[in-house]
Amino acid sequence: MGRIAVVAKLVAAEGRREELQARLTEHFERVQDEEGTLVFSWQVDFRNPDAFWAYEVYASREALAAHAEWAAGAVEEMAELLASPPEVSFCRPLMAKGLPE
Repeated sequence: MGRIAVVAKLVAAEGRREELQARLTEHFERVQDEEGTLVFSWQVDFRNPDAFWAYEVYASREALAAHAEWAAGAVEEMAELLASPPEVSFCRPLMAKGLPE
């Protein structure tokens, strides 16, 4: 199957934006040690500063599974900081600038 991309949206509950951003920073720091994680970035939505978007690319299903082992629990622990459950889409990358071949 090859690489897998994930696009996820997390929206902070009212008044919890800073707390959520701090937790996402911790999450990001942990990802730095994941060998199969090729791309992992957080973005803030211009139209809704309480909305955070993740863009992730994994080398394989196994790499995604290794990430998901701990990430699912981390998101569960953030539930009280979220206005709604995360929206997550799994995709097959077609093309990207900057990814290793």
